[in-house]
This record gives sequence, structure tokens and C-alpha cells, in this order.
Amino acid sequence: MLGVEWGAAVAFTFWPIMGGITRLIARPNHLVSPAVLGFGVIGPLFPITAAALATVTVPTTSDPTGWLVPVAGPVLGTLALVFVVLANVTVTVIQLYLCGVGIQHVRAFTRLRWELLVALFVAPGVWLALRPEWVLDHVLVWVTYDGLIFAGIAAIMLVDFVLLRRRALDVRQLFNDAPSGAYGFWGGVNWAAVGVVVVSVWLYVRLYDPVTMASAAAFRYCGATLPTVLVSGLLYWLLVRLVVIPAGKGGYPRAAGAPAAAREDFVPAL
Repeated sequence: MLGVEWGAAVAFTFWPIMGGITRLIARPNHLVSPAVLGFGVIGPLFPITAAALATVTVPTTSDPTGWLVPVAGPVLGTLALVFVVLANVTVTVIQLYLCGVGIQHVRAFTRLRWELLVALFVAPGVWLALRPEWVLDHVLVWVTYDGLIFAGIAAIMLVDFVLLRRRALDVRQLFNDAPSGAYGFWGGVNWAAVGVVVVSVWLYVRLYDPVTMASAAAFRYCGATLPTVLVSGLLYWLLVRLVVIPAGKGGYPRAAGAPAAAREDFVPAL
């Protein structure tokens, strides 16, 4: 179950990265990409099974360089290591690009040159690359903490976009940062979502503590991510229907089945 939980955490960690990629697509059928299939579907299955097998077969750490070659052999193991390195190059480039684009929503960073922005994000990576043992010793806790945070966020996004907004967004209002905008909520903050994220973190830690690795009895049967996603999604749906919509916040359709103001699910990159 620890292996399954780690795989789920990895999948949710890539949620914002995949969102950054798919926001640039022109058609819905472009959504099912190798990255989505690899990280979201295949990733939590086969690699986790292989890692679990390696754990009981090879007396080593979770570092793939320690068990890929003994398990897969000198040829396939080496090829697998080369694949892991090359795959992470593309992921790193995508992350750097999304960080550079995202940080420019903060006005102070809009004045910086693109090269300087990228350098700011590359510098910590260079420092960590020179300390691989420290990274490998802490990667399990780091990834699990990412999953801890994004489990609740992903549940909110799914419920908000699919169930509450029925896959309809007013794209023009997405760029309206005025308090009176359709998506302005309360002073630009969706307090319902913030509250649900806090609850999701609390629930996750109650089921599984990624630092001490202490877990509740129910963890061995359902993990921590799945219950957190289900509870967070239900709680957010209730808060929006009972509080947010009656308050006229968030640009939600007031009547059940009512369409949103504009239907623009996918917009080509400008």
C-alpha cells in the first residue's frame, strides 16, 4: 500500500504540470498525450510493481540506480536508466517553462528578463544535482507531501469544472482580475476551496504521516489519497451549493442544469 500511495502521490504531483501543457492545446483529442498516459495511467501501475519487487529482491535503497540493473540485467537495466535520465530532461524543461510563465502573474517578476527568471529556477536544481544522495534520501517524503497537497486541490478542480460548471468557462473572465469579476469570489480568494484544502491535508495526515510513516488501520485497505480526494470533492460540492452560489460568488450557474455564460473549453494558444 505504501507503493500504491507513492504512485498516487507522483500522479497528483504531475497534475499542475499536465495542466500547464494541456492549456496550450487546440483540440480535446490532443489531451490524451504520452505524458498523460505515462504519468497518470501507466506510471502508478507498472513502475510501482517493479519497485516493490526490487525492494524484496535487492537489498538496496529506493534509488533506481541500485536495483534496475540487478533486477533487469546489465543490458535492459542500463537502457532503463538511460531512459529515466532522458525522460526527466523533458519534464525539467516543461517545469522551467511553466514556472517562468506562472511567476509572471506576480507583478514584481514581470519586469525581469526571461533569461534571469529561468536562471532563478535552474539554480536550485543545479545545487541539488550536485547532492544526489541527499535528494534520494528525501525524495519519498518530498513526493508524498506533494501528493498530500495536490490530492485536495485536484478534487476541488475536478468537482468545480466537471460537476459545478459542467465543463464551461468564460475565458474572458479568467483574465479579469477586478474584484467584481465572475471568478473574483471574496477579494480574489476562494475561501471555500482554501478551507477544503486545509481539511484535506488534515485528513491525509490522519491516515498517513509521510514523515514518521505512521498510518491508521484503514490505510492498508484504501490508502490516504483516495479517501482524501473523495471527502474533499464532496465537501467542496456541498460548500459551493450551500454557501458560494447563494452568495453570488464564483460565476456558477444558479439553477441546476443552467448553462454558463460562455462555452469555451479549449482555446488555442495565442
